[in-house]
Amino acid sequence: DLPALARRLALLAGLACTLLIALQWRVRPATARPGCRAGLFDCSLPAWPAGAWRDPWQWPTLLAGLAMLPMMAELPLMASWCRSSAVGAQAMVILHLMAMFAPAWLLRGTLSRWPLPRLSLACALLLAAGGASVTWAPAPWDWLGLAAAQGTAWGLAWAGLLWAPARRGGAGSSPWRAAVGYALLTAAFGWLVETAGARGVAVAHAALGVAALAAWFFAATRHRAAPPVHDLGGTAGTGRCGGVGGIGRVR
Repeated sequence: DLPALARRLALLAGLACTLLIALQWRVRPATARPGCRAGLFDCSLPAWPAGAWRDPWQWPTLLAGLAMLPMMAELPLMASWCRSSAVGAQAMVILHLMAMFAPAWLLRGTLSRWPLPRLSLACALLLAAGGASVTWAPAPWDWLGLAAAQGTAWGLAWAGLLWAPARRGGAGSSPWRAAVGYALLTAAFGWLVETAGARGVAVAHAALGVAALAAWFFAATRHRAAPPVHDLGGTAGTGRCGGVGGIGRVR
């Protein structure tokens, strides 16, 4: 019933806009927390600031921010896929929303204190678990496992960046870059779904998992290979190494 669906969607969009306006109205510039200038692109979707890509530990969390893009592109086909696997579309959507927000809400008191390698490892493992589920698990656990695992990865990445905005790096980056990037990637995933169907979706989610794990291992290997920094006492001086009052920090 497309006309009834359109009316319900319009009502939902109007209620969401009203809620967002009310939330913005309550925020005063003097009390607003820094780090989120354009909420949709800086917080709700982990943005892609240029500075964050210079830190390999952030790559798994940035990749986790992409997990929603193929899921949005596959929504038009979700009803038929769920019907063929005897899982109601409403149940799939509820599971997906719970995975996106429930773990992040439960961990809200400790997530901002997690070391970045731990957050990156959690996101990488969840992305890989979702990719493995949609690739090898039997129906209906393939799509259920994908929604649960990669939805949780997205939620943890989003919450970790929201409650620790310093991790984003490059705080002065423009949100328009992230907006255009997400739009182009969403269109690309939509084309993949249209041309390859469920197989294309599985490949996209599996590729996210493989890329996240590879990024985490690269960051860990690079961290172990970096020479230690020894503090010899005192950092001020003439700038000459080896003399009294020198730089004082050598690798």
